[in-house]
Amino acid sequence: MIGLFQSFATSMKKGFISGNHQTPFGYVLGMVLALMVATGAYQAWFADVPVSIFFYSHYQPYDSTPLLKAASDHPDCAAIVEKAHTLYASRAYQEAIVQLDSLLDKRPECQEALLYKGLCFLGLKKLNQSHQVLSTIMLTGTPDQQAVAKWYRTLVLVLQNKHELAHQEAESQMESGLFAENALKLWVDLDAAF
Repeated sequence: MIGLFQSFATSMKKGFISGNHQTPFGYVLGMVLALMVATGAYQAWFADVPVSIFFYSHYQPYDSTPLLKAASDHPDCAAIVEKAHTLYASRAYQEAIVQLDSLLDKRPECQEALLYKGLCFLGLKKLNQSHQVLSTIMLTGTPDQQAVAKWYRTLVLVLQNKHELAHQEAESQMESGLFAENALKLWVDLDAAF
């Protein structure tokens, strides 16, 4: 492998010196890539690319209007719910968590607030916290909340590189539910890649 690196570097250097359309940037880039191939570092550099592609091609922030329903259920907390809704919708996830925690302190039974807290953790890439909260919702939430939690927990598994579990979760959601079409697409992508 080192011999391959040396011959590649020599040919790059000769091309650069003789003016065969090599630029200093191209020369340096070629050297860096050759070094990465020679040392195997490219594997670490590219390791997360498929995961990122899968996640970002399937992730969309969940519609936050169901959170507003909590305002009608808890009129004494309407201002907190409205603020949390606005922050979540603008992807200010850390600030939204503060508001959601405030709501949960007053109304711990508010499953909608807990669900959005799990989604905020996902938006912040705090995967363990997100997984834990979404798993709780799958046990205690309404059927719609459980479906939302299961879909986003599947995406958490993708980011955690737990592809087999994500594949199984997607498969269990393909037949019916709020995210059946999304789950089918993710299942196909995971099946093709891994």
